[in-house]
Amino acid sequence: YSAEYEIMRVFLYAAVFLLAVNFLHGQETTQFLSLILVFLGMILASYALFQYFTDSDKVLYITKPTQYMGRGGGTYICPNHLAGFLEMVLPLGLAYLFAGRLNTTFKVFLGYACLVIMAGIGVTMSRGGWLATGISIMAFLVMLLGHRKYRIQAGVALLCLLIGGFLVFDRSEGLKERLNQTLERDSSAPVSVRS
Repeated sequence: YSAEYEIMRVFLYAAVFLLAVNFLHGQETTQFLSLILVFLGMILASYALFQYFTDSDKVLYITKPTQYMGRGGGTYICPNHLAGFLEMVLPLGLAYLFAGRLNTTFKVFLGYACLVIMAGIGVTMSRGGWLATGISIMAFLVMLLGHRKYRIQAGVALLCLLIGGFLVFDRSEGLKERLNQTLERDSSAPVSVRS
């Protein structure tokens, strides 16, 4: 049955791809769907923040596995998966914030959405998510520094990001503990592979 299920998923993904290729020609449609993704990311990150700060053991109505307790996962069971989604959506939101042709009021909402997404990535406690987000934001801002029109904005954002990241890391024992877990791994520990 699992092979049949996987084949159905492949056909579904192919159908979604073909629909997107054939019907998303206009810039307005693409922009609308991109912004929907950014605000969906904000909603998921808000739920992850709620889980983290209330120490919730539930994902909607399902109890989280014990290894994910104390981490925000949104509607995903595994917080790493939420971090993966948010780290892809955040640069999209930042691109519309810095270079999009949107009105100022909407850019303010978009800026707050990006801040919530960054906080959501933080509470997932996903080290890979943190690393990927840092690399993608740094690459994005360095690319913007190359454009004369966005140089000042990108420089200020990069400076704020570096200072903010340092302050958050300096004052958060949970982040330090999570990073120390990575650095202090026992090399003699057995590696388990699930099949």
